[in-house]
Amino acid sequence: TNNVSRKEKYKFLVTIQNIIIYTWLILSFISLITFLFQINYIFHIREGCWVGIGSVEGRLFGIFLNPNNASIISLISIIFSVFQLVSKVEFSAKKFINILNIAIQFSYIVLAESRGTALVMAFCVFLITFLIVYKKLNFKNIYKIVLGLLIAAISCAAVLLSMKFFNWLFYCAAKFVQEITPYCLDKKSKDISVQRTDYIENNDISNLRFRIWLSAWEIFKKNWLFGVSSGNVVEYAKDVLPETFIAKRSYTRAHSVWIGLPLYTGIVGALSMYAFFALNFFKTCKHYFKNYLLVKIKESDSMLMASALLTGAICVYGLVESELFFVNSMCSLIFWVYFGFLVNNLKRSTN
Repeated sequence: TNNVSRKEKYKFLVTIQNIIIYTWLILSFISLITFLFQINYIFHIREGCWVGIGSVEGRLFGIFLNPNNASIISLISIIFSVFQLVSKVEFSAKKFINILNIAIQFSYIVLAESRGTALVMAFCVFLITFLIVYKKLNFKNIYKIVLGLLIAAISCAAVLLSMKFFNWLFYCAAKFVQEITPYCLDKKSKDISVQRTDYIENNDISNLRFRIWLSAWEIFKKNWLFGVSSGNVVEYAKDVLPETFIAKRSYTRAHSVWIGLPLYTGIVGALSMYAFFALNFFKTCKHYFKNYLLVKIKESDSMLMASALLTGAICVYGLVESELFFVNSMCSLIFWVYFGFLVNNLKRSTN
């Protein structure tokens, strides 16, 4: 609200950051231990529903229920730690903790094998690199743009290649731990895998997402005005369109928030939300073009920059996962808290 001081808002946001940093540092560290010692169990809850612990199916679940959801929070935690190291804000976690957190979270992301998180990481690296290069170089605009794009692309490739290298490094570390602790490990777990088993002999690069999206499109065409609610989409598909992939597999998620919006809310809801996000996207771009690319940015705007990067990253993640709407998740909560801060402060800056 307008009665809350800027310092109090910063303190609240940094407190959220610290909670995520400390909590995810502990949880991710324990998860890495399960990989090094090759602790892996699968608990079958009911038919077709199971929970993995440790390294399962060539990817690290650790102590998390879903490695996709866990790895995106790991990336968010990295963004928080980098922000605290660069900005040196009050109330932030210790420098050592932030550096350690970045290393641990990157390690978990590598082993979790989440392509969605890798996509978002590449987006963040590309955007930050481009903005830094564009700001630092004293060339003409066209040369700064071309060189910025080139260096940003190289940086992306370097990060993705480093993930492959660290994947191999952790494989060697796990093999070494097995060799020195032979009596602490199950003899049957000698084969350590750092490649997802669902990638092997799988020609579908989307890992079934394309089929889910095409199925969502078929359902949307039947109810294009107001859509089908997320809680009833499977029942509706089985009743009206039983041949669709969603009906056959009983998928309740569209695996994309931007495809899920028209599916669940129809044209009416989707256009409203698309317009809302587009309007705030252009406001954000306008603000940073004027205050960052044209002039030296103020120190007080560092939280705004972190909020813009964070919300943009989660929007990109929404391309391949169901976030922001129709779910109760930590990622969604973080998005709306920081998006609210961003929109509120952009509104003030234009008044």
